[in-house]
Amino acid sequence: MAIATTGVAAAAESPRWHVVSQSVPTNFPPGATGLRYLLTVENVGAEAEGVTIEDVLPPGFSVTAASAKDLGSPVSGSEKLGCSVKVTVVCAANEPIPTGDFLAVVVTLDVSAGVASPATNVVNVFGGGVSASISEPTDVTSTVAGFGIKDFSARLEAEDGSEELVAGSHPFAFTTSLVMNTALPNAERDIISAGSLKDLEVDLPVGLIGNTQAVPKCDPNGSGLQGYLRSCPVASQVGVANVVVGGAGAPLDTFGGPFSAEVPVYNLTPSDPSITAEFGFIVQSYPILLTATLKGNETVAVHLLNSSETVPILNSSVTIWGVPSASAHDAQRFSTTGPREPGVSSNEAPSPFLTEPTACLGPLTSTLQNADSWQHPGAFLPPLQSRTATGVFGCDALSFAPTLSVRPSTTQADSPAAYSVALSVPQSQQADGLATSALRDATVTLPLGTALSPSAAGGLEACSDGEFAEGSESFSSCPPASQVGTVTVTTPVLAEPLQGQLFVAEPLCGNAAHPAPCGPQQARDGSLFRVFMQIEGPGIRVKLPGTVSVDTATGQLVTSFKEDPQLPFSKLELNLKGGPRAPIANSQACGEAQTTSELVPWSGAEAATPSSFFDVTGCGSRTPFAPGFTAGTVNAEAGRTTTFTTSLTRQDGERNLSSLRLVTPPGLLGMLSKVQPCAEPEASTGTCGPQSEIGHAFVAAGAGSQPFWTSGRIFLTTSYHGSPFGLSIVVPAVAGPFNLGNVVVRAAISVDPRTAAITVTSDPFPQMIDGVPLRVKDVEVSIDKAGFMLNPTNCAEQHITAGVLGTAVDGSGATTASVASRFAASGCSRLPFAPKLTAMASAKTSKLNGVALRVGATSGPGQANIGKVKVELPKQLPSRLTTLQKACRDKVFNINPAQCPAGSTVGTARAVTPILSHPLAGPAYLVSHGGAKFPDLVVLLQGEGITIELDGATTIKNGITTSTFTALPDAPVTSFSLALPAGPLSLLTAFLPLKAKHSLCGQKLAMPTILTGQNGAIIKKTTMIAISGCAPSKHGSKKGARKPKRHK
Repeated sequence: MAIATTGVAAAAESPRWHVVSQSVPTNFPPGATGLRYLLTVENVGAEAEGVTIEDVLPPGFSVTAASAKDLGSPVSGSEKLGCSVKVTVVCAANEPIPTGDFLAVVVTLDVSAGVASPATNVVNVFGGGVSASISEPTDVTSTVAGFGIKDFSARLEAEDGSEELVAGSHPFAFTTSLVMNTALPNAERDIISAGSLKDLEVDLPVGLIGNTQAVPKCDPNGSGLQGYLRSCPVASQVGVANVVVGGAGAPLDTFGGPFSAEVPVYNLTPSDPSITAEFGFIVQSYPILLTATLKGNETVAVHLLNSSETVPILNSSVTIWGVPSASAHDAQRFSTTGPREPGVSSNEAPSPFLTEPTACLGPLTSTLQNADSWQHPGAFLPPLQSRTATGVFGCDALSFAPTLSVRPSTTQADSPAAYSVALSVPQSQQADGLATSALRDATVTLPLGTALSPSAAGGLEACSDGEFAEGSESFSSCPPASQVGTVTVTTPVLAEPLQGQLFVAEPLCGNAAHPAPCGPQQARDGSLFRVFMQIEGPGIRVKLPGTVSVDTATGQLVTSFKEDPQLPFSKLELNLKGGPRAPIANSQACGEAQTTSELVPWSGAEAATPSSFFDVTGCGSRTPFAPGFTAGTVNAEAGRTTTFTTSLTRQDGERNLSSLRLVTPPGLLGMLSKVQPCAEPEASTGTCGPQSEIGHAFVAAGAGSQPFWTSGRIFLTTSYHGSPFGLSIVVPAVAGPFNLGNVVVRAAISVDPRTAAITVTSDPFPQMIDGVPLRVKDVEVSIDKAGFMLNPTNCAEQHITAGVLGTAVDGSGATTASVASRFAASGCSRLPFAPKLTAMASAKTSKLNGVALRVGATSGPGQANIGKVKVELPKQLPSRLTTLQKACRDKVFNINPAQCPAGSTVGTARAVTPILSHPLAGPAYLVSHGGAKFPDLVVLLQGEGITIELDGATTIKNGITTSTFTALPDAPVTSFSLALPAGPLSLLTAFLPLKAKHSLCGQKLAMPTILTGQNGAIIKKTTMIAISGCAPSKHGSKKGARKPKRHK
């Protein structure tokens, strides 16, 4: 079997021959007799005279009979042709062969037993000055060919019959042909096919486009299918079908078959919304319907479903005209009444129906597949392909001039907005011109500052690759919550615009399939932020994956759709979701916003780069930086553990929250002894354990009234930035389907050495994560570890203060706002206050070494802390003038106490507090302050990186030394001791009568004391100083040791 058209290009007014050679049966058994070749010749051009058909048989084949017949055309009857058998078989027509006429030749032959396979049969056709030739390889084998398609071809043709492969052109015609396998002749010697064709599908070359809007449609209007096909308007004809049918009479020895017909193919109104286009024609009173849909993203598939079982097709071809209304097709145009009337005109303006691909990428391939028979439905034949030797050429002549428009629903700065993107590609519809190149790659870069909004993550889901099913023709099953936009596509080839959706695609990181969190590289390469676009219409479902690449330094967005289908469209409109959770937010800076693009055509020409502009407004009335701030404890009861909370907020349009320096009032402390601080590197990497956790952080990010909330944990750390302790605030950046890992913000915790007030100084807040500007709206902190935060025992009104740094979007214009929140503990008067004070001096004194004195204080849990202490030493224990003169100057002390003179160190102290895990200890210094008459006694306590200064003012009057500590930290102290040793640099000396002989034994040493609690309670008492080192009296007590009196 073979198919051929005119071998040499013919003039448009010349005849053109469509020749088919079929072996009957398909395979010739060696040594068999009574076999046949069926030759069918159709004139698809102008009328021809002097037509002869020559069949040159292979060696080993002997002709036993030959007959020929004019099977007729719509304008001629069926007449026999004269045949002669010599070396070859030659059959000649006795009259002119008009357009659409079929000639059939049946050659009966025998095959020798030793013929090699395959054997080639050659058929030559001459007539009207034009020739055609084909060669059919015939398999010589005993194997019987069952149901099948022996040959398939598809061809783009010029008017002269030559192959037409010009990019973007509108060919004269596109013809697909097939030849069925034939069976052994039956008892009546009929020529029949080896099975009845039921279904088949032909996939057209990629980029070959049909426009059903180019011609009117034939609408049944409720009438029967056969009836309306016979009454379709002339202008709805888009081509012809040529069918050769076998059956009774096929031997040609009676007036009858094979039957052939050239019939009109009409453009029909689709009978079902699931198909894109529908075409119909009638063969032997049976309607044949062809439906077209878009297969995958760009291949047009034509389907024949449930072909008539009673029509045994031997071979057929379907020709679709490139410009159906062109007068060149009038010779094959049918009238409404039925018989062809040469010269019938469409009366429609020429409009292109077919357009060749606009990509010059190589040979074009048509595929015939999914063919089955009525005898074995569902048993599909292997696919067959027809390929051109070369691809289309001339892509450089195609036009491509797209325009771009990008508009937000509001131009207000720092606001979420619904963005509308319109891409227009003007389409050329001239029948004698070239089409516009299809769009291959589209890359759109949004204005600098226009960015992804974290607010969109609230309730957002992602569509997985499996749910989207890119390669499937089924509707995607993306979750509704993953849709972030709608798509409308206007195309000249369809009556109504296509509609579609834009979905957020599942990232290729930070999920079950790819567990590693996403990072900057994934943001830049488009594997973090992806989108899926689905576009639908009748028989059309296009699925396009896209990427959104983000500049991780600026947040600028670049969206790309690559390798788009070769489908023409005049306008594509993408409307992104709006409202407070819109995926896009306007820039925080005002001014001109420019969207740029790079649009690459399939023609291979240079990319077009249209731009679009709009102005971001509203900065003239920008809100001043006035962040909201509240802080306090959940339970304000004095001296009790509680939860500490603070909140920091900003409004859209304000500067971004950049950092925080928070100062707590004295007495609001953390029980550091209850927590094991987290060390490095865990503190910096955000991997601290639960033993270090002290609270939680809650962060709202994104523009608009519904920012996205997320939460994290707060850990106490070891020293940070020179401060004794720090914080590691770890907030997982998991927003909707996006997992960007943990965000770690560090903070230093310092302690005021005089008041023990806590200052927390944060590092700069992150402003952008993987290219997403956070635009933090609210930061909530809750230090909620049980038993950690402790209220003051002083109920005076105080303030929690903070300095909040705000920066503009470009980092400039930093402004610090000072904010405060009122704070006061309650119930201080109900706190008990009963500290115990003790003192002991050494009995032995000397002029050289002076006197040693130790003072101690204790306090029980739940009491008010000591706020002030005034101690008056007895006259017997005056201050040593030579030591007072060695006091350290305050300027030296304030810089570094270690630089103070050795003589200024007069003692040591030790304090035990439940706040810390270890006692505080350190020296006691004499520190002189400018013009003060006497130096202060300053106790420097140190431990766990904390330094506390207890400053006692010293007065000496009438030889009596008084020390007054007026501002002790509001912190619980279980025990405190101060040792003032004897020695050459002792602080105290002895003032005793001579008879005492430098011994305090027997002296009554009373120390009047006033203790004031942080809650205002006052205890006045005289503390008796015990004396150590006296000899025991006869009553068994040490001489001079006196038991202190009890005081209320």
